[in-house]
Amino acid sequence: MGQVRVSVGGRSYPLACKDGEEDLLVGLAGRVNEKAEMLANQLGQVPETRLLLMSAIMLADELTELAGRTATSADVAADIPAPVPDADARAREAVDAAAARVNQIADLLEKQAATA
Repeated sequence: MGQVRVSVGGRSYPLACKDGEEDLLVGLAGRVNEKAEMLANQLGQVPETRLLLMSAIMLADELTELAGRTATSADVAADIPAPVPDADARAREAVDAAAARVNQIADLLEKQAATA
């Protein structure tokens, strides 16, 4: 089992992943961090849980929009090769794992805030 440490919203988080997927997970966390930094710059001081949630929602919106565009593009340009199923499945697994970890972190943060 691989282990990585990622930084999102100015905090460092240890994460586990499948062997060989460390770079992918670091890259995905980097995208989440980009959204978190953009939101923090736009909104100012935002609770960390909300910042992570909003970042995840923005990424989910982009993914949904991209999926819609891909389906439309496939109808219009039939000569574009279909996505590679293994790569798509791995990407979905990585996003699902990252979302699950974000939810775990959000739950922990909410518990900590409730006890503080």
